[in-house]
Parts: sequence; C-alpha cells; structure tokens
Amino acid sequence: MEVSERRKRGTGSPAGAGRRRARGAGGRGAGNWAGMGRMSEELADDWPTIGRCFGIAFVAARARIWSMTVEELSASAERESEAPEGLSPELRALWLTKAGRWDDAHGIAQDIPSAMGSWIHALLHLIEGDLGNSGYWYQRAGKPARQPSEIDAEWEAIAAAALEKSGA
Repeated sequence: MEVSERRKRGTGSPAGAGRRRARGAGGRGAGNWAGMGRMSEELADDWPTIGRCFGIAFVAARARIWSMTVEELSASAERESEAPEGLSPELRALWLTKAGRWDDAHGIAQDIPSAMGSWIHALLHLIEGDLGNSGYWYQRAGKPARQPSEIDAEWEAIAAAALEKSGA
C-alpha cells in the first residue's frame, strides 16, 4: 500500500517517516528511529499500530515520569490507589512504600539487584523496625545506617536519587 493511500485512509506514517525508512533506520538522518537498530519493512509498514500501541503511550508515560518531583511522587502515593504507569521498579517500590504497602514494596525491592535496590530494601527494614537487617542492607548499598527518626528524610533522599537515575 502506498503512503498516500494510507494517509487517505487515516493510517499514514508520521511526517518524514518515509524518508527515514528510505535512508535506513538507525543510520544518518534516521531522526526518531536512531538507537532502535535496523527496523524491518514490516514494522515500518505498520507504523500506525506500533505508534498507537507503544510510541505515543510510552512517550506520554515517560514524559510524565521525567517531569515528576519527589513531592509529586509522594503526593501521588498519598492520594492515588495505584502507582502511575511506567514507573521504574525503584520508583514503584518507593511509591508503594509511601502508600503504606510494605509487603508489595519489599517484593519489588528484593528483586532489584543494584545498590539502589539495597538502599530501598534497607529503608523498608528500617520502617519495619528491624535495625539489624536494615544495617545489613545499608552496608550492601554502601550507605550509612539510619535511625527510625530519619525515615521520612531517607525516603526523600532515595526518591530524589531514583528520579535522577530515571532521567527526571
């Protein structure tokens, strides 16, 4: 099907996508396709479906997260029943922590194999009151152990670091 036919039917590709495809995705002048590797003709021909399913929704979700602040993440957890779409595992665990869903947050944190995951895990055991276990996870995270009186400030510090890591 020709591009002009697809446009008449309301299924046309975004402006310039034909030129990008002709040059080869991921190459010089690839525009929005750069970094996606070699895009097959089948995917290029099905741009409207891909764009609706992934591109637009993903871009909208990421834009919302990239502009999120620590205060907005906290407020969201206090007023919403579900975490915003597209949160990283770290931010999701922190959102659940702030929402008072310790078990759900712990389930995510223990599966994050990084210093950030250990830091979140440490906070969760601090909240639980298990200072020994919390100290172990702080050590794994390379962070100094905290006291229960520092929980709110610690959540904010971890949230700021996780938002920065996610590109916010």
